[in-house]
Amino acid sequence: MFKKISDNIKRWKDFKTAEDYYNVKDQRLLPLIISTNKLKDVYHSKEAAVSFILATIFTAITGLIIKFSVTNISDKLLDLLGIQIGAQIGLLGFLIGGAALLTGSISIDMIKK
Repeated sequence: MFKKISDNIKRWKDFKTAEDYYNVKDQRLLPLIISTNKLKDVYHSKEAAVSFILATIFTAITGLIIKFSVTNISDKLLDLLGIQIGAQIGLLGFLIGGAALLTGSISIDMIKK
C-alpha cells in the first residue's frame, strides 16, 4: 500500500501541463496539489502556525478538563459540545453577514475598475 502511494506521489510530481490531468484517474485534487507544490504555501504560512498552536492549546485544555473532572466525563463532553455548536452557529452567522456586506457594497464602478 505504501509503495503504491509513494509511486503515485512520484508520478504526480512529474505533471507539468494541463494534458497530464486529462486522464480520468488523475482528475483529483491531490495530484494537482502535489504537482503545483501548493502544500508549501498552506503549511508555511503564519495562519497555519497560529491555527496549529491554538488547536494544540485548546486540545490540551479540553484534555485537562476531562482528566481532572470529578463528575461524569460524558456530562462534561455534552456541555463542551453544546458550547461548541453554539459558537459554530454564531461564527457561521458572522461569516454570512460579512459576505452579504461585501457583496452589497460592490458597485458597478468597482467591478469595471
